[in-house]
Amino acid sequence: MKFSLKQYAFLLSCLTIFIFLGFGWYTYNQIESAKIILADWKFKSTNEELSEAITKAAEQGTQAARKFAEWGESGQQILNSSFYSYWREQRMMSAGFLPTNTLAANLYNVQGESLSDVSELTLPFRIDPQKLPQHFIIHEKNNVAHAAFFAPVYSQGGKTTIGFVSISLPILPLISNYKFYHIDEKSIKIKAKSGHTPMTEIIHYIDYEKKKDISSVVVQTILDNASQGLLIASLIIAVLLYVLLGYGIKRPLQSLIDHIYLLRKNPDFLHSGRFLKELPIKELNEVSQALNAYQEELNNVYGSLDEKNKELLELANTDALTSMKNRRAFNEHWQQVCHIAENSRLDICMMLFDIDHFKAINDSYGHQMGDEVLVAISGLINSEFRKGELLYRLGGDEFGTVIINCNEKTGLEIAHRCNESVSSFNFSSLGIMEKVQISIGISCTQSGNKADLDNLSWQADSAVFQAKRPGEQSVMAYQPEMAASSRSLFSNWIYSAVFKAIETGDGIKIHYQPIVELSNNTINYYESLVRIQHKDEIIPPSHIFPIISARNLDMEMDQVIVKAILDDLEKQRIPAGTGVSINLSGPSVSSTDLINWLQPLRKYLKQYKLVFEVTETALISQMSKATDNLNKLKSMGFLIALDDFGSGYSSLRYLGSMPVDIVKFDISLIKDLENPKQHKLILSLCKMINEIGYEMVAEGIEHTETHQRVFHAGFDYGQGFLYGKPAENFKTNKPR
Repeated sequence: MKFSLKQYAFLLSCLTIFIFLGFGWYTYNQIESAKIILADWKFKSTNEELSEAITKAAEQGTQAARKFAEWGESGQQILNSSFYSYWREQRMMSAGFLPTNTLAANLYNVQGESLSDVSELTLPFRIDPQKLPQHFIIHEKNNVAHAAFFAPVYSQGGKTTIGFVSISLPILPLISNYKFYHIDEKSIKIKAKSGHTPMTEIIHYIDYEKKKDISSVVVQTILDNASQGLLIASLIIAVLLYVLLGYGIKRPLQSLIDHIYLLRKNPDFLHSGRFLKELPIKELNEVSQALNAYQEELNNVYGSLDEKNKELLELANTDALTSMKNRRAFNEHWQQVCHIAENSRLDICMMLFDIDHFKAINDSYGHQMGDEVLVAISGLINSEFRKGELLYRLGGDEFGTVIINCNEKTGLEIAHRCNESVSSFNFSSLGIMEKVQISIGISCTQSGNKADLDNLSWQADSAVFQAKRPGEQSVMAYQPEMAASSRSLFSNWIYSAVFKAIETGDGIKIHYQPIVELSNNTINYYESLVRIQHKDEIIPPSHIFPIISARNLDMEMDQVIVKAILDDLEKQRIPAGTGVSINLSGPSVSSTDLINWLQPLRKYLKQYKLVFEVTETALISQMSKATDNLNKLKSMGFLIALDDFGSGYSSLRYLGSMPVDIVKFDISLIKDLENPKQHKLILSLCKMINEIGYEMVAEGIEHTETHQRVFHAGFDYGQGFLYGKPAENFKTNKPR
């Protein structure tokens, strides 16, 4: 049966009459019990206060002894006690390293023997070095209590004990310094007889008087008087309200509040069920029903959102092609690993996997086949991992993982298993005729130092770089000598210099190498080649671009280079009547924003010959978008050069569809002109390209004989050390 609030109020009035008399007797007994409890509390409080005061006094004495022991002159006297008597009389007490109320002090050698033969009742002549004496209470004839405190003296390095010190302090001032609340400090006296008493037992020999608590006496009097009258009535009503409101209103309300609080604090509580308790008040019962309806609606919404969030999080952290975790997930995992490993001694192993000659696979078989290779290799590697170990795709053909509680030996075992799995796989089933291999580099540390953890990445990079070298094993663990052999590529300062150059442009230096017109031996234009200067060091392209490629910063680097060239054009550093060629990476060529950030160069087309050099790989990777961008650049007046022609697998296949004006022959083809068997083939290739209408540039010309060969082969331009090395100073770039 449910009651309204008015009905509960009527019941409250009736029950008050019945319990009034009985409650008076109950209150009186409670007051008496309170007096007993208060007296017992006061007794315990005074003992605890006195014990704490003694402890504080012992700590002060110990600190004073330690300060005396840490005084440099104390150690000097122990090591050379020739002038100890004079020092003790003239210096020891006046130097300020002893409390002003010190009664006596002494030094002991490492055997515990006193350095002084002066008789002092308060301090012993000999102590046990293995077990320093406890604090003692000593009573002299004047009945004044003293305490002796001892401390070891260490050598200058702080590791070897060379002796000991002792001081004697009056006890009562130390104890009385404590702030007492229940004890009258002026009344404290020590009643022990003369002799030695352990410090821990001093509490049994101390007499004191308690402070008078006037407020407590007044309160007790008021309680006694009020218990006969108004207090009885007020307490009866309070108890009645507690019983009725507690069971009729407070508890039901509290149940509702607790339920709502759990819903707010812990969303998972939504799934635990409805509020099913029947409440005794119908108004509150209606509230509970409304809450149940709201919770059910909220539960449906939350469940839907939770499912969507899980799906989005999984998509955001997963590589769409291989179904492995992506770089974003790797970065989150790495932060967790650093947090766990920091300031600990856990074995941490970073492992990087790189597919050998993956670019050649893409060029020869197409990107669809390359994707199938990526999927197959990632699955093979992942199958060799233990439970809880995850593979992450970090870049185009780069994978990695970080394993906790994995030392170098275990890491190498896992790496060799992965390498064997890939090596034994039959890639001909995918249509790949060449052997597909991977290079694996690992780096391990047991240090929780942040710098050591940060070094794992470049150390693993170094190991992969070493593994990819000809004649090396496919699996390499980082060794310190690798940093020396590949210092220019992987050193921390080079990483920092490259990233800073991309971010701010600081250190970017553009060197220019002349491209000469072979018919008259004059400079037609210059190729721009980037360098980065860090303090007195110049970082060459061979060390810059592996870092750029590994971190997918190609387009950002291209933009920084273009800004530097724009600055040179604006300041007229490039000789008038010539021009400049700019290398563009694959990501830049296929970027939807390419035309926008190359627009500032357009105003220099009337003064200079401006050429953009692209590789066949950059064009083939996204042929449609790259072709569209290059056609737009050509329509604006820029020239397009196909760089490194002949170094890939598919040059002739795609040459006819590439929107280029100039073909730059790779140095490997130029060297083939010296080979009688290849000479005719190269000449035929040159003739065919000339007839199509392309201009040709020969790279790598260092000797006059090579100059003559390429000129007779029909090349229009030449580039190489014969005509000039890359330099900032254009005056040095004169053809020979």
